[in-house]
Amino acid sequence: MEGVHRSIARSAAGAAQRLGARRSKHQDYLVRRSERQATNTAEVVGGDQSFELQNDASYSCSISLPSSVILTGGSLNAKTAKARQDSDYVHAAVDRYDISGFVEAMPSLRTARHGHGCGFIQGPDGTTVLVVAGGNGGYALGDLDTAEILHSTGSGGWAPAWTPGPRLPKAILLPRAAPLQDKLLLTGGWDTQYTHFDSVMQLDFEGLEDHYWTQVGTMLEPRSAHSMVSGNLTSICG
Repeated sequence: MEGVHRSIARSAAGAAQRLGARRSKHQDYLVRRSERQATNTAEVVGGDQSFELQNDASYSCSISLPSSVILTGGSLNAKTAKARQDSDYVHAAVDRYDISGFVEAMPSLRTARHGHGCGFIQGPDGTTVLVVAGGNGGYALGDLDTAEILHSTGSGGWAPAWTPGPRLPKAILLPRAAPLQDKLLLTGGWDTQYTHFDSVMQLDFEGLEDHYWTQVGTMLEPRSAHSMVSGNLTSICG
């Protein structure tokens, strides 16, 4: 991997997930409750504040941007599924939040999914491409090898619809992703046979145009549903 930047993966089970939107002055963070709890609220740590999420967020995937966070897909709880008379349990909703709460509903995913990986790629011209990949599409589709992308626009908004992205080499459930400079790394996951993967795959703008992921390495241990962050180790370790 390039320079002094590295991505670090570690196991985590049932912990509340930090979503990443923050106030620079007070260093408050937006937090989604644990997926094992039957609640659809978010909390601002240090801000004594909480609010309702627009859609069920179990096994959704969050994309952290500088001043907001985007929740993609997820599982419907039994109450919601019954109210919607929905025979499946996944949804395709995409919502953006900031430190104050709900900001906007964004274009829905092409394929409803949960347990997927997601992130973004920053283009050389300053544009952003959102990426979701893998996961499970419910009873009808099962585990997925598909990916979807959504481009930002020059005016600061988003394209009107997600478009197909590069397919994964195989269907992967519960991978984890993190941006690394102008790339997105997708790590681990498992398949329908409960085989856990140690792969580290990379997607960049060239891969977006040519529709391919590149395997750039392996982790020391196969893992899924892990935590993953990216950072400059020089600034941390000196």
